[in-house]
Amino acid sequence: MADYNIPQAGGPSDGPFGEPTYDEAGFFNLATLRRQYYDYLYVKMPEVEEWKESGRYYHGAQWTPKEIASLRKRRQPVITSNRIVRKIDAVVGLVERLKQDPKAYPRTPKQEGGAELAT
Repeated sequence: MADYNIPQAGGPSDGPFGEPTYDEAGFFNLATLRRQYYDYLYVKMPEVEEWKESGRYYHGAQWTPKEIASLRKRRQPVITSNRIVRKIDAVVGLVERLKQDPKAYPRTPKQEGGAELAT
């Protein structure tokens, strides 16, 4: 992970118990805001890395450079039969289809009001 020189809690910009301090106008001071931003970046880094890796698998680019070099050395083509994308699309399609509101139909003309209310 990258080192962002993140100020630690309890530094000169914080109060005695790590709570943020304010300037004369009642706003957070710059050091506190910067620390909060870097904390956010630090917490989001694993999620972003997982998102990137998942995107590579979805688009069929899961070969590492070392594996590609090994295949080329043996004069084998780099072929990927991407079944992951089919499975993901199927699950997403099923979830989207199940999100639809059900439609209630009356069995007799007398039950039209109840069916409309149920829908």
